[in-house]
Amino acid sequence: PEGARPIDHPLLEALRIFTRAEAAAEAAQLRALHALPAADRARRFECIRGMELVGRDADGDLIFEFDPECRDAKLKPGDFTLVLTNEDTDGLLDTDRRPWLRRQLSMELVEYDLAAAPPRVVLAPGDRRGFEKTEAAGAIHLDRRCVLDRAPGDFGTRRILATLRALAAGEGEAAAVLELLEGRAPAGWAPPPADVEAVRRSVLDPAAVAYGRPVLNPDQDLAWEAAFGRPLTLVWGPPGTGKTYLLAWMLVGLAAAARRAGRPCRILVSAATHRAITNVLVRVARELAAAGIASPLRAVKLKGSGSEADAELEGTCVELVEDARLAGLLAEAAEGGEALLVGSTVWSLWKRMREAHSAEAPLEPWFDVVVIDEASQMKVSEALIALSAIRPGGQVVLCGDDKQLAPVIRGRYGARDGTLFGSVFGHFAASFPKLALRESRRMNRALVQYPRELFYPGLVSMCPEERVRPAAGSAHLADEVDELLWEVFFRPEDAVVFCTYSGYRAGARNPFEAGLAARLARLARGGLLDPQTGSPFSAGRFASHGLAVLSPHRAQNSAIYGELLAGGWPREELPVVDTAERMQGNERDMIVVSYAVADGEYAEREAEFLLNPNRFNVSITRPRGKLVVLMSEEVLRVLPRDEEVMTGSMAIKGYGRHCADGVREVELPAPDGRVVPAVCRYAKLKG
Repeated sequence: PEGARPIDHPLLEALRIFTRAEAAAEAAQLRALHALPAADRARRFECIRGMELVGRDADGDLIFEFDPECRDAKLKPGDFTLVLTNEDTDGLLDTDRRPWLRRQLSMELVEYDLAAAPPRVVLAPGDRRGFEKTEAAGAIHLDRRCVLDRAPGDFGTRRILATLRALAAGEGEAAAVLELLEGRAPAGWAPPPADVEAVRRSVLDPAAVAYGRPVLNPDQDLAWEAAFGRPLTLVWGPPGTGKTYLLAWMLVGLAAAARRAGRPCRILVSAATHRAITNVLVRVARELAAAGIASPLRAVKLKGSGSEADAELEGTCVELVEDARLAGLLAEAAEGGEALLVGSTVWSLWKRMREAHSAEAPLEPWFDVVVIDEASQMKVSEALIALSAIRPGGQVVLCGDDKQLAPVIRGRYGARDGTLFGSVFGHFAASFPKLALRESRRMNRALVQYPRELFYPGLVSMCPEERVRPAAGSAHLADEVDELLWEVFFRPEDAVVFCTYSGYRAGARNPFEAGLAARLARLARGGLLDPQTGSPFSAGRFASHGLAVLSPHRAQNSAIYGELLAGGWPREELPVVDTAERMQGNERDMIVVSYAVADGEYAEREAEFLLNPNRFNVSITRPRGKLVVLMSEEVLRVLPRDEEVMTGSMAIKGYGRHCADGVREVELPAPDGRVVPAVCRYAKLKG
């Protein structure tokens, strides 16, 4: 196949082999899963089975009721790489053997109704005409039980390989990109001259007057100034040190410098997730509005295939636009000498470059500045798509933290390969100097202490007394259980509550923890005050600032959502319930972490995932005032066989010893009526 042709450049060839190996590993894992009976796939939360068609809506979408045991499947609205087959046949394996059949049976998950009895799901055929033909031909029978599974959906490999070959062919600014990849600043490549002090006077000084304080601390100011003179700026910052805040002011400053010089400035902001991209764009809009200064740039975000994170753009000056408008927007900016800030995933960018290019080499030198935020989550091979869009003399800015979550790598690769097969942040940090941030403006002193000991020497809290603020009275406490939970988990001085328990067994879905997490969320919604106003949280503020619930497993997140909905929580007001991967870069006043797994054998099987120190680090560094961790003693007892995993697990295993400011034994109710013995350990705000 085309992807097998070698590339005559050692680093690009290594990345080609790596990309194909990773794609093969993912496909093999999915085929192995598809070979299991539907009941086994359901037990792993990998499919929805027992589906019975109950109707079609006006758009022709299919409405199914399904087995309540599959409420917690690892599928979510918006998933489109799904396939529908009959449960009593080998149709799923047929779709692996015959890709054309898989395309005709492809589905998008439009909507869940987990509160219905039985639960319902709405599916939209990806190819309506093809699905109708397949149904008429008898390849699927909707009058029999169906099952919904993930299908192979590798959209990235072809795009990465095309980019690697385009760079090898010298397309665009390939020479400069390859020099960066090899760990060198591009020869003769200098950023455009800028009057940095004039920009400071026009941007930072007025903002400082509006804020009543300096806009940037000394570390941030050093990095901000460096961005004007370096081809590549690498910002390393622990959680809460203001990487996104700094990045926003960097982009405003670069745009202002370009405007002063009368030249256009086209800036790309990319990241591994829509949420991370949106965070940067919203921060730019928020800081400009708060500072009361005229915006030197126009900010847009490409819709791509859509993301729930885009809702956060509402009410800001950031425009959400169709991807097809990108080339026109860039042309307008160039013609008018304006600054344009574009947020886009690398995949949307690749498609736009490919459409603008007449050959198979989809590289277009479009952007004067290429930014990758949360760069520790993006693979080198993926980042090259963004870097390949740079213009001559352009600048690269990478922000990240290699102590947080890395990209998902399925294979195991030798140390001789160095950093090439990891994150783009880690790869460039091995060759270029890092500008370090050390002042956390998120976490109070008790929350900062453990991350400082394990991951971030020198990290200091600049808001040492930050804490949650309970409302007066007890109107939000419905019964004695609420009173107990409020006393155990919500005292403002208890910055960390590490709650471990025994006597309850569960896998990736844990009804006990799900019910407890949902109840804590309800108590927080009714009993905590918005620190910005001193009044009860509005629905929108609580969802965006008040609380989030994290769990490593989608099945547990789905179970928690189900508990919230069953308790009467309006769907449109639900707080974020997600994985640490998707919350990286975000923060809330209070974070609840549900580890879910309460079975020793299960925990041992997935120890590398469950006990990952970087995932734990992300989870415990999201809160501003309070952290609650729910964890079975079974997780702490696991002894991983792999030495590296065992070493990494010490971060979690040592947390109980860290929370040594108080201990309380309690009995907590489980959904089945049992009482679960638990021990709560505390890290307190002292003084």
